[in-house]
Amino acid sequence: MMIARFFFVLIAYAGFMSSAFAADAMKAAALEFVPSLKSECDQVLELSAKPEFSLYQEKSLERKTSTAWLVVRVPCNVGAYNIESVWLIVDENNSVKRASFSVPQFKTVFESTKENDPTGESDIVKLIRVSGYSVVHSLINSKFDPTTGIMNHFSKGRGLGDVYDSGNWRLKFGEFVLETYETDPVYDLKQVPAMKLDFTK
Repeated sequence: MMIARFFFVLIAYAGFMSSAFAADAMKAAALEFVPSLKSECDQVLELSAKPEFSLYQEKSLERKTSTAWLVVRVPCNVGAYNIESVWLIVDENNSVKRASFSVPQFKTVFESTKENDPTGESDIVKLIRVSGYSVVHSLINSKFDPTTGIMNHFSKGRGLGDVYDSGNWRLKFGEFVLETYETDPVYDLKQVPAMKLDFTK
């Protein structure tokens, strides 16, 4: 009984060490990739970027697989109230690629109420629709949750945060898939989205 328990602990420890070594190799691969971002990221150019690492274990019931992904946040450019970050995805073979994100584009028609607003910034949305989609390779004020595999982005139109775009993407088989997105284009001191998109239903 004691011998069996010993071998169980030994196997578990070996698995833990193997995962630790794999994660270290994935981090090393990501760090080798980061300098290639210098041309577009001030933080990397100034050597002040400190990558953040998140290890995500994706379990697929459909494929009956479990896959490890290292998701890496690289601070890119910093503004007054927005921080732009580039995200990297490292697979179990230590292959590194930049993450890409599908983002909806909106066509908005406003009903002006500027005569009632001395700042000239308040408008009412008369019509809003999706006019297309684009692919971006960086996100604003973004964070990744390694327990769910979900990436969140919240881009402010101004410091108050009442004008914003926000989205959520889930990491699936090495790609971030858009799940929800919303936009609020109105300067009204409130966070009330003019349009919400939900692709999970």
